Amino acid sequence: MKANTLDLFWVEKIKLIQYSINLLKSLSDKDLDKSSNSSSRPNETIRDSIDRLIWIDRKLSTNLPFSIKMSRFFPFSLVDSASIEKELLDIRDMIDAPALPPELSGIIARKVEDLEWQGGNSSLDVKWKEWISYLTRIEKELFYLEESAVLKLRYFSWKGIFSIPSAINLSAAQSHCILRECILKNLNSQ
Repeated sequence: MKANTLDLFWVEKIKLIQYSINLLKSLSDKDLDKSSNSSSRPNETIRDSIDRLIWIDRKLSTNLPFSIKMSRFFPFSLVDSASIEKELLDIRDMIDAPALPPELSGIIARKVEDLEWQGGNSSLDVKWKEWISYLTRIEKELFYLEESAVLKLRYFSWKGIFSIPSAINLSAAQSHCILRECILKNLNSQ
């Protein structure tokens, strides 16, 4: 990626996705389809939670190109690191996002093509391929953005208007909440 600020957030998101895949890919169909009352969503299965993770990135892959095109029409000023930090704190407070798992530091994936999903439960292959297709669309959209564009363009969502790095962080935070509040609680109850 051309934009260093964006690269930091994208790599963190990719590492979180790889962590999620590593955690889930070897589960049996029985484990994937068992519902748990300990989840923040009663009777949600792990497979349902995986669908929600994919939905977050499907939504981002659709909204990001639109947002980039729309924000070129508005005279937004460049955001500085203090503004991005404030947005990140606002997102954390809005979503109540937990700290990222320390295991991310051991994951070397930096882009979509680095994600390793093969070798687990074959019933998840379709889901992984779908997820990777959305991530590929997002990455292609972000790849050529210059640092100045990243700091000027905005992402429009129902949660607010954010800088592009904060939008990537928002989707990662939402995914991490699903991972922690639904998937990990479900796994721990089994």
